[in-house]
Amino acid sequence: RLSPLGLPVADITHLRCDGAAQPTNAAEISMLPGGELLALELHQLELVVVNPSTIPVEAGTWLLQSYKTSGRAYSNLLDVGEAPSFVLTEVFHLLHVTYPVYLSPFAVQVLLSFEMILPLAVDIGDKLELEGPQGYDFSERAITAQNEVEFRSCRSFSRKSPDTLPEPRCRSEMVRFSFLSSSIPLRASTKLTPLLSFTLQSLYPRRTLTPSANVFQCQHTRSGMLLSSKTVPGEMLVPRLQGFAVTRLDSMVAVESRSSLRLSFSLSQAADVLHVTSEARQSGTVDPGRQFSFAGVDVSATADLLPVAAVIVVQTN
Repeated sequence: RLSPLGLPVADITHLRCDGAAQPTNAAEISMLPGGELLALELHQLELVVVNPSTIPVEAGTWLLQSYKTSGRAYSNLLDVGEAPSFVLTEVFHLLHVTYPVYLSPFAVQVLLSFEMILPLAVDIGDKLELEGPQGYDFSERAITAQNEVEFRSCRSFSRKSPDTLPEPRCRSEMVRFSFLSSSIPLRASTKLTPLLSFTLQSLYPRRTLTPSANVFQCQHTRSGMLLSSKTVPGEMLVPRLQGFAVTRLDSMVAVESRSSLRLSFSLSQAADVLHVTSEARQSGTVDPGRQFSFAGVDVSATADLLPVAAVIVVQTN
């Protein structure tokens, strides 16, 4: 239930949704004891549906009817509402994103390979727009503030196929191919485009994402009209500290002596807690005797050369 301003004021949880044994285009939502739909109040109902397997000629409409009691008897009918539906689009035959098999702990960029096959020919004037997850950055470094909001050269773009695939322009996680003088026709044998294959580099992601936000989406448009699209999941990459370095501040190198260290870094995201761990290995296995001890340490911290409070929560080896 919503307020007159369209803001949620109450959740209606006492309800049941009934469908048919076989997939159909209708469902009945019934109020259970404790649930109620009020007259002249604004309500919002959210449903999850499976889109049609084919694209209809017309978008059609959605019909909502309210009844006194369960069942669709005309004598119990209270209200009828009808709203236009929306246009469905074709889906890409293929959209695949490949990550490196191994990423160095010191890597600051990620090389990604993209492959796609489209259901419709790409004509002169069309656009392909690829959007990566937030925190990715495919664009070269901006020179000016104005340049920051513009599409510019992409990082290490390499075309594999076809030859008519133009060089894209990038802005942060957005990649745009504008077909100003070339096109990609369908293959007669498959009625699909040939494989579009290329590689791009992104700065190492700087956002921690939920699975639903960690996706790549690509769409094919013509004169602003969406023709086809597809969304695929990305791999989960944990953002890294920028410029992380450990420096000794004295010459205390004897075992069990007390040494001062400086840890320098920039955070990709704001944080409230830092967890520091030292690790030493002997013949490939962790050796506790070779680890640094943090017991009884003194900690001070600065941000932009200004002192900040640093409270030790836990001290362990």
